[in-house]
Amino acid sequence: MAPKKGSDDIGWQYGIILENRHNFKCNYCSFTGQGGGVSRLKKHIAGGRLASYHDVQRCKMVPSEVKKLMIEHLKHVRAETARKRADKEMQERIISERERDEDIEDEEEMYAEYVHDPDIIEPLYEVLRVVDGDRTRRPSIGLVYAKLEAAKKKICEVSPRHAHLVLDVVEDRWDRQMSRDLHMAAYYLHPAYHYAYELAYEDDLTAAFTRVVERLSRSPVLAADAIDEASLGLSSSIQTNT
Repeated sequence: MAPKKGSDDIGWQYGIILENRHNFKCNYCSFTGQGGGVSRLKKHIAGGRLASYHDVQRCKMVPSEVKKLMIEHLKHVRAETARKRADKEMQERIISERERDEDIEDEEEMYAEYVHDPDIIEPLYEVLRVVDGDRTRRPSIGLVYAKLEAAKKKICEVSPRHAHLVLDVVEDRWDRQMSRDLHMAAYYLHPAYHYAYELAYEDDLTAAFTRVVERLSRSPVLAADAIDEASLGLSSSIQTNT
């Protein structure tokens, strides 16, 4: 059975719909997928589990150029989904802010200026892509916090007037989906950032590092020793590099 008339999704170039519109059959290997429709078919073409799509097996007969095309297509789909999510979250935040604000008339112009502002949506999208991305596609733990801080700085630079609205979304998502202390501690201990930005003087980072050590240590004494040892080691390295 051919795909429904009017379906122009790229995935249907490489498979067909079966009796149930959510089931499909691959044109290359004849694999039959139960459920998931064209989205799962495309993951099958892109490499299945080997490409971190764990809900479907890979096609072993797909030409390499088609596989590469599908991988790039799915990257674009994920990016567009994240961008739309960022835009939606900001509009919801704006509505919430407007409902709470006592002087709505004075704020209306500001909110109207913000909506769909690409200069502020793009860095927000980059942040949400890091926070919401698959664990297999996230940057290493020491780089996550650095990426978030860079994006937050860019948001403040491109739109100082609206930055607080966007940063509220970032902070809320960061608190709900990631272990803040763990990422802050990894950033604090990363030599490339610790020395360049003199992180030893950042109280919030040192506090996060201390909390992580205390949680991981078996006793308060061991925690204190670990913190002192790390502090001395970092200080010695800083003196050596200066």
